[in-house]
Amino acid sequence: MKRHYTRTALLVAVLFTVVTLCGFAGGAQEKVSEVDITFWQHSYPPLNAWTQKHIQGFMAANPGITVNFELIPFEEYIQKVFTALATRQAPEVFESDDFTFAQFIENKALHDIDPVVFGYSNLGDFTAAFERNSLELVTVEGKVFAIPYDWEAPVIGYNIEIFKKAGINPQSLKTWKQHGQAAQKTAVHDSNGVLTTAGMCFVHNIGEYYQHIGNTLFRQAKVSILNKNKSAATLNDPNADRVFQLWNDMIFKYKADDPGFTGSFYTEEFGQGRVAMGWMLTWANSILAPHDYKKGRDFDLIPVPTFEGGDTGTISSAWNWVVNANISNAKADASTKFLSYKSDQGDTFLTEAGLVSPKKGWREKVSSEDLALYDEIFNSLGRSRPHDPHPKYQEIWKPIIKVFQTCEVDPNANVRQLLKVGEQEINDIVQ
Repeated sequence: MKRHYTRTALLVAVLFTVVTLCGFAGGAQEKVSEVDITFWQHSYPPLNAWTQKHIQGFMAANPGITVNFELIPFEEYIQKVFTALATRQAPEVFESDDFTFAQFIENKALHDIDPVVFGYSNLGDFTAAFERNSLELVTVEGKVFAIPYDWEAPVIGYNIEIFKKAGINPQSLKTWKQHGQAAQKTAVHDSNGVLTTAGMCFVHNIGEYYQHIGNTLFRQAKVSILNKNKSAATLNDPNADRVFQLWNDMIFKYKADDPGFTGSFYTEEFGQGRVAMGWMLTWANSILAPHDYKKGRDFDLIPVPTFEGGDTGTISSAWNWVVNANISNAKADASTKFLSYKSDQGDTFLTEAGLVSPKKGWREKVSSEDLALYDEIFNSLGRSRPHDPHPKYQEIWKPIIKVFQTCEVDPNANVRQLLKVGEQEINDIVQ
């Protein structure tokens, strides 16, 4: 899956700087930029190349601004940002995922985005330029504090050939029970009972993906982690049993998934034809391209099933470009101009990086063939809403992740007792 790139070829931090030179009588001297800003990004090769290209385009259009670009391995990124902010060594522009955004806000680490620098006279016109719901999570007390990019909502990717051989129509799979039965039929084990072809792959062993998957499953089950005023946990709900029972059943009842099937993401195995179905996000097309897997020929996408077969929607997420609060107004304006420039490149963002920008106006520039690759993603985004943010979000999710991890290794996991303990741990955090 997307971040799998960073695990197979970890990139060391790369500094990308452009310095302009000008001539003068008797020789040449360096021209000092009016504003110098630094941008940090987690490493993901398709995005890396896109960013470098558009930094050059931005600086050509804005000769008074120099952008220094530093790539940081995905696994190290969030911790490095928190450390840099704590020591006041953070760059002018960096990334926040949705899961850490509320903590940055509570720490007053982010500068709000000035709509005027984006070319809009007021906040209403500015927010109208973005897709519905895409700015909801990053809007706080009437101010926008981030520009979302890499806007995601989940789908299920399936191997066309495996389903043909099994005689199963994937479009007929509407419920999780139907998916489990199909996954059981398409899974393959060796003589020792080891899973060699997965019928259904969730993503295991990565905290962020328990959050991605869990949030949508909780929405389907009509379960909230916290009450409305976020003062107490409400996770110990019988409806939540379905979420964790599904996790347990896919591994032990249907024998179609296994947290040991792959070290982290399963896209290597999908590209080898050893996965019938898998949980996917926006980047499915670009991440499978190196395997010569093509949508419509080798794999396709269908909506995420639900517990009851209806359409309860999905939970969206995004990475966000943000501006450091502790910088001068001149640097803040230059940083916002930089974000405005990048957010206007949505057409190349899709075709060159395989990611979706929620800023409107770019789809008209993209061919219908390229857009068709993402039609199910766009449908999922249209049915989605963001998760409920909390400044202690990562701490709150640690007990929840423990329940998922217990359910994937213990066939007799007592979900009710696990949820009771998890709820108490969450109450200790929020109270």
